[in-house]
Amino acid sequence: MGICASKPQVESAAELAQAAAQEPSVSAFDGHVKGRVSWGGSSSNGASGGLDQPPRPRGRIPGRSQSSLNPRARSDGGQMSEAVLAKQADILRANKMGKLRQRRGGLDSSFAAMQEALATGEKSLAHVNTRAAGLKHIGFGPFKRENQDEFFIQVGEFGGLHSSNLFCVFDGHGTYGKDAALYSRQLLPRLLDVEMTKYFQRVNTDSDDGLKGAVEVLITEVFGETERSLSQFGVNLASSGTTASVAYQQGNRLWVASAGDSRAIMCSRVRDQWRALPLTIDHRPRRDSERERIEAAGARVAPKRLPSGRTVGEPRLWLQNAHGPGLLLSRSLGDLTAATVGCTSDPEVSFTTLRPGVDHVLVMASDGVWDVLSNEQVCDIVVESPDPHIACRRVLDAALYEWEERMSADNITVLVVEFDWGEEGSLSVNSMDAAALASSSSNRVEDMPAPEAAGVAPALASPGLA
Repeated sequence: MGICASKPQVESAAELAQAAAQEPSVSAFDGHVKGRVSWGGSSSNGASGGLDQPPRPRGRIPGRSQSSLNPRARSDGGQMSEAVLAKQADILRANKMGKLRQRRGGLDSSFAAMQEALATGEKSLAHVNTRAAGLKHIGFGPFKRENQDEFFIQVGEFGGLHSSNLFCVFDGHGTYGKDAALYSRQLLPRLLDVEMTKYFQRVNTDSDDGLKGAVEVLITEVFGETERSLSQFGVNLASSGTTASVAYQQGNRLWVASAGDSRAIMCSRVRDQWRALPLTIDHRPRRDSERERIEAAGARVAPKRLPSGRTVGEPRLWLQNAHGPGLLLSRSLGDLTAATVGCTSDPEVSFTTLRPGVDHVLVMASDGVWDVLSNEQVCDIVVESPDPHIACRRVLDAALYEWEERMSADNITVLVVEFDWGEEGSLSVNSMDAAALASSSSNRVEDMPAPEAAGVAPALASPGLA
């Protein structure tokens, strides 16, 4: 079901925000389907460990043969108003045509320097032993009523390849940020899995010719498709959205795509010293290249101004002649009001080839970690931890300790991926993963039992799942 045909044009971003202000939030998916995709879970108290049920295929995504769409549907039987859907569709359609967004901001010098520091010339390895764990925790304070963070882990069998893995972190914001993050976690891995499977059925995965650029294009397009699908599902994106950081691993080749400030780092041991190598750079208006890009698109960049006239905090993204949206991000999925002045869902994508015995741990986390801990502090914590589960808990404890000094805390999500170079050539899962697989006679991911430990979801390995 399409929503882009015969829609009125958007008159202003303020009109979109006003029309959407009273729209209720959407509900979660119902139903289930078979598949290889493993869904990183969430629970009512903000701890991870449960498995959400993937959506039942209903409807179509434009340009896709099959999707899980149920446009505008909610569990209460209601629907978003036609006016809001029309305005969201107009903005997304114009964005796709390049009218409202400057889709490509060029290669920022700091991003180029970061990419230059990453190893890319290592010999390709078909398999790397990989273990992973994720954890999320609700923040505390007067405005923290729900956890808007989500994460996703799949070790093995992603995109139809035995040695391919996917790791994602989503950090929602705004009134409907929880919906944006939840649906993104369910949609983006599914869409990327389909596109990767189709691509690798046509090409030789052993060849590096064109592979790096092709995967980057696929991931970038899936970011945009996910954003459009959120709107079709009825998620109110006027002033809400989510960050998205996605790490796709194929053997020792690693792509990391990011839109927002959910950062990723690599902990590497070089000359007997641990180094924290950034794999992403935060997309915030304070970053010079991002500020230049969004100002060229019509944004006003300034700190928040109090009624007293005093300014506080770091620069935010505003409309030229309106007191909003005041976004701390310059890239995200959603935030369609901010999209009219340059906010984009286009990710920056870095690439590296993992070096045996050098690159040991990938860490991805929401800004609840990075706002209080440095890259080096997080690296020091995880490399001293015996396994990814304990590493996640220790990073959480350290971040909460810092937040406690401020009498409030942001939502925190941390995902730790360990590369074991002891035995090359196989995937590894920890004992909790093996027990979960062994105790499940079903080939449906949603039927796999969830671990008992609240707050930590182990890697969900899926070899053998249909």
